[in-house]
Amino acid sequence: MGRPASVDTEARVRFTPFTSDPGNEVDPALSASGRLAYVARGADGRAHLFTKMSPDARAVQVTDGAARQYAPVWSPDETQLAFVEISERGCAIRVASADLSRVRDLVECLSPGEHHMSWSPDGSSLAVTAGAGSFASPAHIEIVAVADGSRRKLTEPPPAHIGDISPAFSPDGRQLAFVRSISGGLGDVFVAAVDGGAATQVTADNADVLGVDWEPDGRHLVFSSDRSGGINLWRVPVGGGEPALVAGGSAKVKHPSVARRAGSIAYEDWHYDINLIERGVEDAAAPAAVSPTSDRWNFHAQISLDGERLAFQSTRSGDYLGRARSRRLLPGAPGRWRSATGAAQPTFHPGSPAHAAAGVRVERHRRLARRRARALRPLRPARREHRGGDARSLITGGSFAVRRPGFYLWPVLGSPFWRGSRLCYIQPHG
Repeated sequence: MGRPASVDTEARVRFTPFTSDPGNEVDPALSASGRLAYVARGADGRAHLFTKMSPDARAVQVTDGAARQYAPVWSPDETQLAFVEISERGCAIRVASADLSRVRDLVECLSPGEHHMSWSPDGSSLAVTAGAGSFASPAHIEIVAVADGSRRKLTEPPPAHIGDISPAFSPDGRQLAFVRSISGGLGDVFVAAVDGGAATQVTADNADVLGVDWEPDGRHLVFSSDRSGGINLWRVPVGGGEPALVAGGSAKVKHPSVARRAGSIAYEDWHYDINLIERGVEDAAAPAAVSPTSDRWNFHAQISLDGERLAFQSTRSGDYLGRARSRRLLPGAPGRWRSATGAAQPTFHPGSPAHAAAGVRVERHRRLARRRARALRPLRPARREHRGGDARSLITGGSFAVRRPGFYLWPVLGSPFWRGSRLCYIQPHG
């Protein structure tokens, strides 16, 4: 996708597919001149680094072997790449020449799962995320010297936040933009001076922010957010104000990267849906969609204790945070759906199986309101075991097997559950 450095009218915006090979292509990183580095699956099936000089050029795989690479970032002069590598030795941030002929370890990974980095304009340091990204160990931003790996803590998230992620240096290197999150799916864009001091809030959406970067003028930020329902790309002045839509629509647009000299933006363009599927365990009937949608998500399904109602989150209304819905599931009973805005996985109250509950987001408030407070329960882990039908049946989240007494294996997403002798689970498409 190409975009001028200074846009006067939307008519001047031009969209160009940069990659189009089979499989997922993620973690885009544009150099100053517009050269792209990204992560895709190599011939060995592992995640490796690729580069492309232009949309029409051939993609070049620049790493291979047993290790997997993620989150590349170019040096300002485009002679080096920094990236995260996960191997049998562990997880490390590495610095390499652009052709990968010379590679060295810089530091061990500072975060277990958030790896996006930014290289300072003067070439001396990287901004990285450190910490687990939890209330017990909030994430924060650290500055790491490229020469020797020495580290300096830059941000300090306030209490009751999971932390700061996705750092991006300003074009002059004096400021750093980042995402500060209260919890998963609730965050905003902030800016802090690289020399230290309190961070300044730029957006006030309490939305899911999936990456941020600077425009070449240094006065505007580009960020990915579900602030309007879908995951779109937005532009906002550094001093705050009403964001303007840059790109979006039916796609899920994530992790923007700006070419500082070329004035173009690369981003991930996702198209997929997640639906609830019901399948008989003991018969050969084809799986049936419980509540089918196209390019939307139905997920976090929960069954009531009496087996009559199903609650799940959905983005069918355009709200990424979704809906908690319940339907009578007795055979032959008419389906009746009810909705409630929810920011968390719906959970049935053990003492009131007909009532579903979900955390509710209150617009522009930094808190989660409660609906039917008695019914709220802590969220369960995404991977857990369920027993249903009889003691011989065991279900495990992820890719799971059913022993009853035969053996079945299905790939799934999230947490499967029983409805009598039938198994319901979440199946991704796309």
